[in-house]
Amino acid sequence: MKSGVCEKLVGKISTIRRCKNIRDRVFDREQLSKAIFKRAVLELISSETSILDLGCGRRASFLRSLSPFVRKAYGLDLEISESIIDDNIHIMQGDAEAIPLDDSSVDIITMINVVEHLRDPKKVFLECGRVLRPGGSFFLMTPNKFYPPIFIGRALPHFIRQWANSVITSTRSEDTFRSYYKANSAKALVHICSLAGLSVDSIKYLSNHPEYFMFSTLVYRFAVAIELFVIKHETLRWFRQRIFCHFIKPE
Repeated sequence: MKSGVCEKLVGKISTIRRCKNIRDRVFDREQLSKAIFKRAVLELISSETSILDLGCGRRASFLRSLSPFVRKAYGLDLEISESIIDDNIHIMQGDAEAIPLDDSSVDIITMINVVEHLRDPKKVFLECGRVLRPGGSFFLMTPNKFYPPIFIGRALPHFIRQWANSVITSTRSEDTFRSYYKANSAKALVHICSLAGLSVDSIKYLSNHPEYFMFSTLVYRFAVAIELFVIKHETLRWFRQRIFCHFIKPE
C-alpha cells in the first residue's frame, strides 16, 4: 500500500517537473504575469515607501521580497495566526474589510489573487481608498473570470473545486478558499474603484503559462499551444488568464 502511494507521488512529481521544463523552454519567465506585476511595483518604490500587501499569505513571500527596498512593509491576511514583527515587516491577522491602519498611511497597496475571494469587494476597495495616501498606487492582479478554465470552474460547487485542486496540484482542501468572482472583470474593477475614489492608470490582460493543467504532460502541451495562440492574437486578450490593474488615489 505504501509502495503504491510512493509510486503515485513520484509519478506526480515527475509530471510536474516535465511540465516545468516545458514552461521554461517555451515561456520567458520575465514575461510571466507575476514578474510583470513585481516589476511594476518595484518601479514606484523607494527607501521611503510604505507598502501594504493584502492577502499576503502565511509566509508573506511577495511582501518579504519587497521589504529590503522599502521603509515599512505591512501584510494582512485572515490566515495569519498572530501578528509578526520582523525588522521593517509587520504582518497582521485581519480582514481587508477593516484594515487596521490609519487613514492615508501607506504609499502602495498590492493585492495578488485575492479579489476572487472577496464576498464584498466594495467594502475592501473603500478601505483601500481610505488607507492609501493621496497620489498613492493600488496594484492588483486577479484571475479573469472569462478565462475558460475559470469560467468553467465558477460553475462547480466548492467541494468539487477542493477535490480537483487536491488531485491536480496536491493542494490541501483547507487551502482552496471559497471564490465568488464578484469583481473579476475589467468593467467591474473600474466601477468599484471609482466608488472608492480611485482613478485608473492602466488595465491589462496578461497571459501566463497554463499552470492549471500541470497534472498531465500531454494536456499541458495542448494548453500551452492554446495559450501561445491567445498571446499572438490581441483580439483574444479578453480570454487571457489575468487582469492586472494599476489604480491611483488622486492628490
